[in-house]
Amino acid sequence: MEFYPGVCPECGKELQVPDERGTVRCMFCGEPISASEAIALAFQKDEGKMGDVNATLDQAERLLEGYLVQGDGTAKGFKRKDYPELFEQYVNRLQESVQYINVLETRMPENHELGCLYAQRFMARIMEHYHRSQQRGDKERVTNDYALFLVCYVVPALVKVGRPWSDQAADRMIELWNEEHPKRKLGKSSYEQLAGGFNQRRWCFITTAVCDTLGRPDDCYELNAFRRFRDGWLSQQPDGAELINEYYVLAPMLVERMKQSGRCGEISRELWEGPLSRCLTFLEEGKEEQCRRQYVEMVRGLQNRLF
Repeated sequence: MEFYPGVCPECGKELQVPDERGTVRCMFCGEPISASEAIALAFQKDEGKMGDVNATLDQAERLLEGYLVQGDGTAKGFKRKDYPELFEQYVNRLQESVQYINVLETRMPENHELGCLYAQRFMARIMEHYHRSQQRGDKERVTNDYALFLVCYVVPALVKVGRPWSDQAADRMIELWNEEHPKRKLGKSSYEQLAGGFNQRRWCFITTAVCDTLGRPDDCYELNAFRRFRDGWLSQQPDGAELINEYYVLAPMLVERMKQSGRCGEISRELWEGPLSRCLTFLEEGKEEQCRRQYVEMVRGLQNRLF
């Protein structure tokens, strides 16, 4: 076990703190303290270290481990009701790392690259696990896991920090993913946007938005057909739950981008007359697998078009 210089946040005494992510007890005042907070306080008191960007980034990066950088199984285990609690846990854990950059930004406001520098290190850690998982298993499933991991946890957590550097870092994380995955582009969203979309309880987001734009009622034949497909055949497929979970996350962002584009009506008509019409025909002919493929292709196409 490695030890680091620390400062007790309760009594201010200097002490040696084990390199762990839990709680330790101060040997002077006896109060339970956060090990990472004590290490950060000692680091902040050292003006020389805090003036060294790389040294500070090293300390911040050291804390990026475990579920902060591992997205395996995100799609399979994602449940709307559990998301708020899991997201809060992620934010709290990430705080141990971002506090270093918060202090650095305060002391070096003229440095406008802190977010990019942090994002590059953060993303490198994530992609190390991502590529390793791809070598071991289903590449498409791993890609889905890490795309959802970034969209649901990493990026919204950085946005929630609410600092200029963290917003820059969130943008850069998205850019780095999109550069490597030009056919699976992601967009930036906040936790509030994602949670708000989930709480609408409208799980045929894109089709519903298209129907709304074209003046179709919520209980129209087409929407009911797609809902039966989703809740019936698709949900019973081996990867159905994962696909539905991915859609729950991506679709609200796509609909919002459609509205912001100023071409929502045009795009809606294209979808209605093209892929959605073909999907409906497949369902009427009992060709559920072809319907799924067409719908996935439509969503992927919208990702590339709108992000």
